[in-house]
Amino acid sequence: MNLIPLEERHVADFLNWQDHTDPLYAMFNFEETAETIGEWYRWKTEDKRDLYYAIMEKGRAIGYIGLKNISPITRKGEVGIIIDCAEMGKGYGREAMEELIRLGFEDLELETLYLEVLPWNERAMKLYKRLGFRKTASIFRPMDLPEDEESLRAFMPYEHKIRRGRGFGAVLVDHMELTKGVWRRGI
Repeated sequence: MNLIPLEERHVADFLNWQDHTDPLYAMFNFEETAETIGEWYRWKTEDKRDLYYAIMEKGRAIGYIGLKNISPITRKGEVGIIIDCAEMGKGYGREAMEELIRLGFEDLELETLYLEVLPWNERAMKLYKRLGFRKTASIFRPMDLPEDEESLRAFMPYEHKIRRGRGFGAVLVDHMELTKGVWRRGI
């Protein structure tokens, strides 16, 4: 596995990713088409405070990872990662996160990396904790939530962390942070 700066040609690989069938994770499915990937790529990469990388394995982009909202003033950056669900559970997410953390702290000289994680994404939470991230807050974030019967059943155990209204939804996400000092002590 290696990370390389995300290019539009990598996004074409995303079209072949396996979709999540679990309604809790369907929001992570790549919904673009061959006609819209260029627009998606430009939207993702237009902000100069954001850096995105393709997660490459055997010449194919199996995911992407990014540092977003990079602030040279506060020396913070937000981490985000998406991986083809057919490639999950193989250690690629951990490897990609470790490399991005190193890049953020060593190459970009950031002091804090942060992320937000959905309450049902337990696999991600475990990984982030193993990497040294600690929960610092819980925050409601607006989110498009499906209303079909199957999805409502899937979200039932998390209803205490969901607020629904007419035409909107919000989910109580965990905000997690990793500081350079904590990361250094873990090396």
